[in-house]
Amino acid sequence: KNNLLVAALKHKNIRRLVLDGDRVIKEEFILKDCGRIRDITTGPDGALYILVDLRGLILRLTPEPPG
Repeated sequence: KNNLLVAALKHKNIRRLVLDGDRVIKEEFILKDCGRIRDITTGPDGALYILVDLRGLILRLTPEPPG
């Protein structure tokens, strides 16, 4: 909620933008130089599934456990 994931084919990264209304208040790079990002989706388990144009690689990202 109030987060936007931005993927870029050219820049080969994924950024998370934290929004406050229509303003970006924080920017975080989730992945850098991982290859061209083709698609991102959220699975039923809450993980992010990322299709990378590097040999058809699919990445599964989960949040760090608390603590």
